[in-house]
Parts: sequence; C-alpha cells; structure tokens
Amino acid sequence: MFTPRALPLGAIFLEVSSNSHSACAFKSFASKALNITAIFGENLDNFNQHNLIGLDQRLLNKPSSFFINEITYMTAITNRRSLMTLFSAQDCAHCHRVRIVLAEKDITVDIVDIDMENKPEDLLDLNPYNTVPTLVDRSLVIYEPRIMKEYLDERFPHPPLMPVDPVARARTRLALYRIERDWYTLVDDIEASTKTSAKSRKMLRDAIVASSEVFAAKPYFLSDDFSLADCSVAALLWRLEHYGIELPNSAKPIEEYMKRIFNRASFIESLTETESEMRM
Repeated sequence: MFTPRALPLGAIFLEVSSNSHSACAFKSFASKALNITAIFGENLDNFNQHNLIGLDQRLLNKPSSFFINEITYMTAITNRRSLMTLFSAQDCAHCHRVRIVLAEKDITVDIVDIDMENKPEDLLDLNPYNTVPTLVDRSLVIYEPRIMKEYLDERFPHPPLMPVDPVARARTRLALYRIERDWYTLVDDIEASTKTSAKSRKMLRDAIVASSEVFAAKPYFLSDDFSLADCSVAALLWRLEHYGIELPNSAKPIEEYMKRIFNRASFIESLTETESEMRM
C-alpha cells in the first residue's frame, strides 16, 4: 500500500488508485499547493497509480491554504502525543470493545475520557467525524473501532487475537461483520433512545438468544481461543441489564459464556467506573 511520508496526509487522505475522480482533484490541488514529490516521495505523474479514498467532497472546494494549514496543525497535534492515546467515553460500547483489546494485550495507553456534551477541540482536529473511540498512535489516527482493533492486534501481536490460518481469520472477520451489522446497529438505536428503541431492544434480545448454540459450541465465540470477536460480544453482553434486556432460562450457554468472559482480568481492567455500575 502507498504510504505518504508526511503524517497528516496519511491521516486525512489515506489510500490511492487510478480511476478516482477524487485523486485527479487532489492532484490538481497538490500541484499548486505543495511540492508533491517532497510529500509523496515519487513523481507527480505516478500519482494516478493510486486510489484516493476518504476525501470528502467538501474538501475539494477548499483553497490550497486550507490544506496546508490543516497539515501543519495536525502534525503539531499528533507530535505532541508521545504515547498512544485513546479518546474514549465512559459508557460507550464501541469504546469499551477497544479498551478490552488494550487490556488484553497490556498496552500502555493514555485514555482520555470525553464528555460527549463538551468535546475537546483536539478531537475534531484529529477526527473529521468528531466521534469516539479515536485512537492516536504517533503519526496514525484511527476512528473506526473494527479497524482499530485489528491494528492493535497486528501492532502488538502477543497475545494474538486473530487466528493464524487464513480461513479461520476470514471466518472471524465475517463474525465481526455480523456482530456489528446485526447487533451493534441495534445497540446504537437503543442508546440513542429513538422511537424504535423498544423494538430494537426486543430484536437484540431475540437475536442473542437465537445464537445460544453458537455460545455453547466452543469456550469462546466460534473459537477455542479468546479473539477480537469476544471483545465485541463481551462489551455488548455486559450492557444487557443496563438496556433492560433479560435473557430467558433457555439462554444458559450465554450466561456461562458471560461468566467466563466477565471474570477475565483484562475484562475487569477494561471497565470504567460508569460501566462497573451497569451490573451492580
């Protein structure tokens, strides 16, 4: 993958390919705003070999000076953080599953608790969506939880939280996709307290109960070993009582799974004070 030398461009613009309209627009911007070879370390003519993604259409209408100022400012922000930093919220399920990974791998990290009603300016400067979790690791800024977890697993390979076998890794990734698409979308609706929250609460309960056989098949979620899938599932299951969801007696395999996971030292360490009070 093409990796720019200058940190903020990697954070803002990410990847590149040949058919991208955004790439052409960025090439035009780069020609007049910067010495592109100094940043990308290759010929401007070769820039079309890459595919630029994540460049919001709004950015294309910005003057060149905007990008230069943003690049300079983001460099200053990220460079002043020598340790890995996680912007997190005390009661956020998405943040919690990342914190479980951090605790499982015993990673030294500066966790910044964010007041969601009064977010710091730094967060918006780093993350265009102004959301948590946001992970800063020196020159890298990540604001998507699933990418964040896989990055941490690859950056700190011990203990591994993904299978070595390609087929098993693919299955784990599919499980993560299903967990997010089928369960976490409902969690987001429940936490948003929308008109459909009651319906989402029932749908989430039914979906989890319907998966009892999956929980019974192996010690961990679809695996003999603790994995990234367990990090996502555990953060969600911990909140069931908080969401007003009670599991039926037929869900005994899920209850047993929860006891195993919730008693792990890493899981206990991952809990914030607010989360600890969810299951008093």
